[in-house]
Amino acid sequence: MKSKINVWYLYNSGFVVETESSVLIIDYYLTKASKESEFHASVFSGGVIDINILLNYSKSKPIYVLSSHSHYDHYNPVVLKWKNNDNINYIISYDIKVKGIPDNLYILKPSSSINVNNLEVEALSSNDKGIAFIIKVDGLTILHLGDLNWWYWPSEGFKWNHDIEIKFKNEIAKIKDYNIDLAFIPVDPRLGQALDWTLNYCISNLNLKDAAIFPMHFKDEYSVFEKIHLDIYYKYNIYKINYRGQHFSINN
Repeated sequence: MKSKINVWYLYNSGFVVETESSVLIIDYYLTKASKESEFHASVFSGGVIDINILLNYSKSKPIYVLSSHSHYDHYNPVVLKWKNNDNINYIISYDIKVKGIPDNLYILKPSSSINVNNLEVEALSSNDKGIAFIIKVDGLTILHLGDLNWWYWPSEGFKWNHDIEIKFKNEIAKIKDYNIDLAFIPVDPRLGQALDWTLNYCISNLNLKDAAIFPMHFKDEYSVFEKIHLDIYYKYNIYKINYRGQHFSINN
């Protein structure tokens, strides 16, 4: 880690990441706070973004809204209501349909990259839909896998599961030499015993020794942190999430 980072959990795979120069909003979709999360005071109280509060909080920092794909639990068109603000840029997956593309919106395809101001974003191909992000800013490398995951659904049969596994591993191999500072990795409880296969594979095959790691894609099933047995990953910096809007301050 090369500098201080602030991270807020929004919901599912949604996070706000604040670096020294920028604010990133990744895969935000749920705009209604749960009753439990309303008790926790935060600039993103209950995991909901009030764009006016955010603009005031970030002051002169540019804001980047990133959406990894069009699934309802990763993208909400509500974010485009912010588009008339000069301080906001959008970087979205090619599968998200937008009418009348504004000048501050950039579309990213797999195996491509883009530079917007001080931000560099590279895309991996998802084995489900859309893309995964590798974001470079302020000397940091941030990985957000979106729905790139080692999915395992027995009902789909051997061939489907084998193809999904191979595509996942091939995409991960493309970034095996990256020094990753912050990683958002799916741990979907619906997968049963396979819920942490992606986490385990990434830890074993990527340079995550010094990274801050955030499991995601569990919605509000916080019991997932007991199911993945964090004790076996004790050498790694895996952050346990307890509620929406939760803030984490990460120092180098």
